[in-house]
Amino acid sequence: MLRIRRVGVLALFAVTAVAARELPSGFRLEPIFGGLSRPSAIASTRDGRLLITERTTGTVRVAIGGELQAAPLCTIPVDPTGEGGLLGITVHPNFAVNGWIYLYYTDLTTGNNQVRRYVVGGGSCTASILVLADLGAGGAVLRNGGGLAFGNDGKLYVATGDVQVPANSQDLGVLEGKILRLNDDGSIPSTNPSPTSAVFARGVRDGRGLAIGPAGQIYASDRGSDVESAHDELNRVTGGADLGWPATTGTGLAAWLPTIGVHGVAFGADGLPNETADARDSDHDRFGDDGLPGKARVDDNATGECVGSVNRGATCSSNADCPPRPPSEFAYCEFRDDSAEYCPGGSPIYDDACGAATGAGVDEPDESYRTSLYTTAGGELRRAVLTGAGLDTLSAWRTFLNSSPANPTAPPPPITDCPTDWTGIMTGADGWLYALATNGGGAGAGALYRVTHRGAPGPREVSPPGSPFYLRIAKGSSSSELLVSWEDLRDDAKQPRNSGTTILAPEREYTIWRGTIGSWTSHVPLISATPGAPTNDAMRRESISTPAGTNEYFLVSGRGDNLEGSLGKASTGVERIGYPVTDLCQSLGYYQSPGGPLFSCGKNFSLLDEFGLSESLYERRGEVIMFDLSAIWCGPCQSQANFMENLYQDFKDRDVSLLTVLMDEDSQTQTYEGRPTPAECRNWSDRPTAPDHTFTCMVEPNGPPKVAWTSYNVSFALPTNVILDNGLRVVYAAAGYNETAIRQALDALVGPGDSCLH
Repeated sequence: MLRIRRVGVLALFAVTAVAARELPSGFRLEPIFGGLSRPSAIASTRDGRLLITERTTGTVRVAIGGELQAAPLCTIPVDPTGEGGLLGITVHPNFAVNGWIYLYYTDLTTGNNQVRRYVVGGGSCTASILVLADLGAGGAVLRNGGGLAFGNDGKLYVATGDVQVPANSQDLGVLEGKILRLNDDGSIPSTNPSPTSAVFARGVRDGRGLAIGPAGQIYASDRGSDVESAHDELNRVTGGADLGWPATTGTGLAAWLPTIGVHGVAFGADGLPNETADARDSDHDRFGDDGLPGKARVDDNATGECVGSVNRGATCSSNADCPPRPPSEFAYCEFRDDSAEYCPGGSPIYDDACGAATGAGVDEPDESYRTSLYTTAGGELRRAVLTGAGLDTLSAWRTFLNSSPANPTAPPPPITDCPTDWTGIMTGADGWLYALATNGGGAGAGALYRVTHRGAPGPREVSPPGSPFYLRIAKGSSSSELLVSWEDLRDDAKQPRNSGTTILAPEREYTIWRGTIGSWTSHVPLISATPGAPTNDAMRRESISTPAGTNEYFLVSGRGDNLEGSLGKASTGVERIGYPVTDLCQSLGYYQSPGGPLFSCGKNFSLLDEFGLSESLYERRGEVIMFDLSAIWCGPCQSQANFMENLYQDFKDRDVSLLTVLMDEDSQTQTYEGRPTPAECRNWSDRPTAPDHTFTCMVEPNGPPKVAWTSYNVSFALPTNVILDNGLRVVYAAAGYNETAIRQALDALVGPGDSCLH
């Protein structure tokens, strides 16, 4: 009897930003599957199923194991006229036991909006009961609402619309234009503001989405209209609250006019970064949207640090405080980005207030993506950064993803594969965001997408409990054939390649392993390098042969996991046994430039960043790196740095990281102890063309050995530009800044064009 053990899929997660150009650094937009018709809302079950409503067809679609099933879960007779149809869905907290889902829709027979509970079982929806019978006439009427969510208190929350009668929103005798609170059977909780009414809050124009915060906070989206000068809003909802409409508009937690068509809303989750909790930012509070410390490049306090000088490192207020050392040192007072311009190290998140209160500087208000609200709105995903103990204060409101074809921030050539008309959104069990687009980037088809984040460096397990992308084994066409399906890890499974003479782009490769059940370290490679065949945008599949009657388990890993000879750590923290490989640097070899020196691997290349934090190049394994070796005294180096910002902007979203390494002291002929310093790196990064620089500057630790020189045996003139592929192998090295050659090399490694999707 063949027995299969479900196991995780592993991959090396890239450190650099692999994102749609419109997303913040480190995020990426990934397609999951298409084939949807006007998708409107999404929910998930504890066993990993995704449930998606189609507004105009009244159909609930189901995805299992990352694959959309051809047969619908159920189809409800709906009136799709105007904005009517199947509008909302939520899953009961105890779904694993009772199988209950709730649908908000415009009934075909009555023309009214209503909420009905169904039992999911046997691949269909049965045994329905009416929870709310009359939420206003739908069909040709607009502003039907549709938000559904279960709160932490186990109560069902419903966001309705005023169905084009603004007075409904304030009339406590009707359910239109309200946030409602019910027991799971539709009865009214005795703890409601009025124990005889389902109304929890009033003053809603068109409640499209609901989200629940970690402590049970209720958030609702309210769609506005330019014609009526009614703002789109995000609201923090409390019992008995009046959210304003129609007497007032634009007073919510976040509000905007002109409107952009707010729809679904979701609260952040654990898969999103919390910059104050990671190793790079835990005690520095200097992490900005660009993914680098020190986004605020301003002199807030007129206090600087002496660079060079007999007083090097001392506080200064002018260059006169920094007399040069003989015979002719260039010394100065560096005003920007000293530590006093930021809140003290170790301050909690949202500590931008401490800078504003004391005049000590401006800290970042958006260090945690987990405690933010995300809403869909037309061609955008928006992010509301929440602060305060109750997460009821808006700290920042910004575009998170702009996928509109008319995106003014996207340089040419235009991005053509971006989805638009976003509707439903949720946070998945894997901690990432899932969003629906009615225009999935082709032929107007609806599609599902996922917004992920790069996470920590090194191998990762991508099939945690509840993930919709688990490893699956199915019977093939014969008794000896099995079909192995796994999540497509895309760039995270790319393996470095080397022709010996030509720069080759890394290609995705997976290893399929087979072992004997009962001996969990017995697995060996069954197929050592396969890209797999795509089954949809999310999944890959491979046919394998297996003897009949064996007792086996299988796992799949991205080839990048095995660069160091193991499959990485399991969730228990124990290293999985892999197959032996040569050390990363030695296995990937070296680069001999034509007629020039030998450039060696960068595994042990460790430098200091602009704030004196140590960073190893090995931490960036899995990404393509271009860095220039420069010096302050070098005129061509200064000129090159002025133009690197354009290079960075063109490649930052294609898995490329740019670094400057300041190699030596102030003068080509003189050596001064303590130069260069992180302060000089900060000064270097503030180019005239980019005062808020985005590419990183690093310096060598004071004193020998000079790691950059010795690791790369540089004898070229400066600047020297070096490109490493995703295996930290040098594939390009040349003196001078040949931008054409650099672009050609980077294009060869990561592709010549940008894309919304990865």
